[in-house]
Amino acid sequence: MCPSTPAYDPVLFGRDATPSVTAVELEGNRHVRIYAREPSRVSSTAVPFEPFLWLTSEDRLAGWKGECRIEPLAGTHAFRRLAFFPDVDSLESARAWLLRKSGKGQNAPGLPFLYVRDPVQQYLVGSGTTHFNGMRFDRLLRMQVDLEVYRTAGFEFPNPLREGDRITAVAMSDSSGWERLISGRDHDEGTMLAELVREVRERDPDVIEGHNFFRFDLPYVEERARRHGVSLTLGRDGSRPRRRSARFLVGDRVIPYRHYEIHGRHVIDTWFLAQRHSRADRTLKRNGLKDVARHFGVAAAERTYIRGAEASWYFDHDPDTLFRYALDDVRETRAISAALSPGCYLQARIFPCRYQDMALVDEATAIDRLMLREYHARRHSVPGPMNPAPVTGKVAESRIEGVSRRVLRCELNPIYAAVMRHGHCRPRSDDLEVFPALLRGLQELQGGAAPMTEAAPERDPSRFVATARAELAVLVDALHGYLAAPAVHFNDHEAADRVTRAGAEHVRRLAEGFEARGARVVTMDPGGIYLVPPADVVDGAADQALVEAAVAAALPWKVDLPLARYRAMFCCGAEDHALLDHEDGLSLNGPRLNSRGLERYRRKWLEEMLRLLLDERKGEIPALYEQYREALANHRLDLSLLKRTETLRDSLDEYQMKVKGGKQHPRGAYEVALRSERRYLAGDQVSYYVAGEGANVVVNQNCRHVSEWDPARPDENVDYYKSRLRDLYEQFRPFFTKG
Repeated sequence: MCPSTPAYDPVLFGRDATPSVTAVELEGNRHVRIYAREPSRVSSTAVPFEPFLWLTSEDRLAGWKGECRIEPLAGTHAFRRLAFFPDVDSLESARAWLLRKSGKGQNAPGLPFLYVRDPVQQYLVGSGTTHFNGMRFDRLLRMQVDLEVYRTAGFEFPNPLREGDRITAVAMSDSSGWERLISGRDHDEGTMLAELVREVRERDPDVIEGHNFFRFDLPYVEERARRHGVSLTLGRDGSRPRRRSARFLVGDRVIPYRHYEIHGRHVIDTWFLAQRHSRADRTLKRNGLKDVARHFGVAAAERTYIRGAEASWYFDHDPDTLFRYALDDVRETRAISAALSPGCYLQARIFPCRYQDMALVDEATAIDRLMLREYHARRHSVPGPMNPAPVTGKVAESRIEGVSRRVLRCELNPIYAAVMRHGHCRPRSDDLEVFPALLRGLQELQGGAAPMTEAAPERDPSRFVATARAELAVLVDALHGYLAAPAVHFNDHEAADRVTRAGAEHVRRLAEGFEARGARVVTMDPGGIYLVPPADVVDGAADQALVEAAVAAALPWKVDLPLARYRAMFCCGAEDHALLDHEDGLSLNGPRLNSRGLERYRRKWLEEMLRLLLDERKGEIPALYEQYREALANHRLDLSLLKRTETLRDSLDEYQMKVKGGKQHPRGAYEVALRSERRYLAGDQVSYYVAGEGANVVVNQNCRHVSEWDPARPDENVDYYKSRLRDLYEQFRPFFTKG
């Protein structure tokens, strides 16, 4: 191993200062292999691994026929013994024996043991090792991969299980500037996949990246390689990728995906990074590759664009354009990753988790692992999770509905963080006061402490620091959420409630402070106060002075509240609002304005209506409504605005069995697929429209595949679509007819 780097706060960064660790992998039953990036090569070392679990008492293993070493722990919490095992098989045997003896399932409450299931995470918790210690981001070798694929005629979306679909191009690049295009004109598909494997093995990247990588590219590569008998030996040890079903949580959305792990490397999906970053950057609204590239200003002026539906045509008729497009995709992926990865990169230096997991794991789970690491290091007992209890919600209050102009938004999360820090908040069970130490350390890091700047690349470090700081702000706020989380080991719902109540009181005082200075508070949602400044506050410096004066008068400590400015705002509820920025960008927030249930034509009408409202042209809205009604009546709206697209999660046979068994209501996409002559497979996407007569038709009995629509005899259900538009119109009519 390389010499150790300078020591940082061990609570935050762990107690093993081994530098430049790029990956940790289980090797056999008794060792882990640690990969480290040295100046001219990647080294690896096998290190002994003694797996462990926590027990409520050592007699829990009485009668188990196996070998272990048990240590007593300080304190009086539930898990007061630490059992070490000679190898992973012994640990798994003991765990299975404890489960059988308890009569409970693995995730049931009240188990007599605590167990970190992933062996690598378990090693990181026990050893205090973290990734990338003392290593700048630009030393990490990141490879990008993008596929272009052929879609069989008659289907809307490609499917790797379909005989006629295939890979037509593999575009590759890496962070050193290397690029390669593997052409489907020059190679058959099996050879293309073999070349992909050869390049990965030869270039030996630490990270493999792609956009929508887990949900498209990797499953596609895996299935086509299986078809051609190509062994995907992408691991540093020559192994194939491991995969499992997983779910990604973002807000109230649950996104299923196929999670891949490659030995000695990390797999990063920049689509997930964009989802994650949008919590810190509210202006990032769309997560497609081109949208994110434009958002970060990394889309080249001469970039080649083609529509995804036309990729097959280009391969047949103009492959050079398709290949340029594919290379531009990986170049943008490389630049997007550089912009989006800093938060995960820095947090991989902190948390006992793989780098790739930092983009996917929820913060409460990651914080729990960090707490366990310190308690393990100091040989202190660990509590079981407290039972759930009600927690007061953050302030959500609407004061002015309708349109407001020249609006400021003050970020509120720093207030709750200040309440935790200055109130010496910690969970009741945190005997070692690790929680306040984490809060203090993360806030110092967010402020630009040395580990932040030392991780930044030497070239253009400012973007790295800005992104990392923004995501650290989300992480600091997540400490408050950790207190209220249901299944973590140091939760404390009473403490979470106290923080929320105190923070809400400070927020209301701040709102009063703004109003006392002549401002009008429009709404307060859990993340911000929106206000209209007084007429004499006319520029950015005056805005900032207003906020600083209100904060100084209302709050007992100095807090910096990030400020955003908007040209106009429409509010119809505490969390339902539309914002028009000074570049004419429109963002819609809240369930009433940003529902995923809106078809594209209704969303388009809503956005146009809100722009008229915010641009002081509300008198034109009834005409806009009539324009859409007339377009519907005369079949002039493009079918792409009316259709719904759904992914078939189950096979058609599985769907039918669920419907017959009463476990599934009939759904339009499946009913369309069942009536089709095409052979639809699980994972296919189906687009359909509603036909029939009357506004109240049963959709699943009157839906048709988009390919059935005939422009000479259009049969979309005009009454149905007009009725749904009328519902939306009536919902918002009071806002543009009153006054």
